[in-house]
Amino acid sequence: MPGIGKSVTLVFHNLAKVLHKRGHQVYVIVGSNFPIPDSTKDGSVNYLTFKTDKEYIFASEEFQRNDVKDMIQSDGDMVTNFRMVRTASEFFTYQCAEMLEDQELFVKLLSLKFDVAVIGAYPFLANCQILPYKLDLPVISITSFTSLLGQAGVPLLPSVVPSLFTTFNEDMDFMERVQNFMITLVSNFISTPSIPAELVQRHVSHKPIKTFNEFLRDSILWLVISVNPALEPIPTLPNVILLGGMGVKQPAALPDHLEAFVQKFKSQGVVVVSFGSVVKYLPTEISKRFLGVFSKLKYGVVWRYSGEDLGEIPPNIKLMSWLPQGDLLAHDSVKVFLSHCGNAGLYEALFNGVPVLAMPIAGDQPYNAERLVKRELAIKMSHCGNVFS
Repeated sequence: MPGIGKSVTLVFHNLAKVLHKRGHQVYVIVGSNFPIPDSTKDGSVNYLTFKTDKEYIFASEEFQRNDVKDMIQSDGDMVTNFRMVRTASEFFTYQCAEMLEDQELFVKLLSLKFDVAVIGAYPFLANCQILPYKLDLPVISITSFTSLLGQAGVPLLPSVVPSLFTTFNEDMDFMERVQNFMITLVSNFISTPSIPAELVQRHVSHKPIKTFNEFLRDSILWLVISVNPALEPIPTLPNVILLGGMGVKQPAALPDHLEAFVQKFKSQGVVVVSFGSVVKYLPTEISKRFLGVFSKLKYGVVWRYSGEDLGEIPPNIKLMSWLPQGDLLAHDSVKVFLSHCGNAGLYEALFNGVPVLAMPIAGDQPYNAERLVKRELAIKMSHCGNVFS
C-alpha cells in the first residue's frame, strides 16, 4: 500500500519483524518518493516501489506552511478535519492509480507468489483494494479507523461508541448521543469512498465489480492499531484483534549527546516536545511563542524541530530534527510529554507512565486526547487562532 506516514510505517514494521523472525518474507509497497524511515531498513522488510510523479503530500512546503497552520488555528474542529481528510484522499487516490498502472511492479508481485496481502483499511486508500483482488490474494485489513469496523460486522452503535470526528467519550449524555448519531451519519456518508466501477473493470475484467464496503467485508482478519481494551471499551468480534500499543518497543540507551543533556537536568526534569511525523514544523510565529515559554522553564526541553531558524536557543532547550521518542520517554528524568496525541506517541507515553500535555491538531488526535483526559492521564491545551490556553 502507498505509505501513509512514517508513524504508521513504524507500527507496521514491528509486526513485520515478528513475521520475519518466524520465517516469513514481508514486502511493503510504497511510492518512489516516500521517505522510508531508516530504522526500518534492518532486513526484516523488503520495499517495493511504484513510479510516482507527485511530491509526497506531507513533505510538501504548501502542506506544511498552509494546511498545518489552518489545522492548528482551528483547534481540531470537524470542518477543518474533513477538509484535511479530503486533501489527503485526493493525493492517495492519485497514488493508488499510479500503483495500479505500474506494470513492472505487477509483474514483480506475480513472480513473488504471495500468500496474503495486508492492506491499510483507510477511505483514502480505497482503490488499493483492487490490487490483491487482481492477484487473487486473501486480505488482512489493518487500520486505526474504528468506524470501518462496521464492515467487519462489529455493532458500532452511535449511542455508545463515539465517532472519531468528535471529542466525546463512552460516558455521553443524551444530547451528546444525539450529536454523535448525527455526526456518525454524516461522517459515514462523507468518508465512505466509492471505487469507480470502470477502474475495477479495467484492472480485473474477469471478476465481478465490487464496492469498497464489499472489499472490506471480505477481509479475513482485522488488526486495529488505535485501540487497546485497557484504555477504552469497544465492541469486537473474533476476527478483530485490538493492537493499540503495537508500535511500543523496549527502550534502548540514548545517544551520548542526548544522554548528556538529559543528565544536566536530572534533578529538575525534562519536557519532551514532538508533534509527530506528519507535522514537520509548526508555523514560525507559533514556534517562537513556544520558544519564549520554554526558555522560562526550570526544566530541560528536548524539542523535535526542523523548521526555520529561531535565532539564539536558550541553554535549557535542545532542538533535534529527529527524536528516539520511545527511548527518551522511557528515561526516568522525563516529566511531561507535549504531544499532538498521535497513536504512536500516545501509547509510548502510556507504556512509560509519562503524563501528556495534549495539543491535538487533526485526524483522530482530538479524539485520542479526550481519551487521555477522561482517564486523567493528560491535560488538553486549546489553540484557537493565536490564543493558547
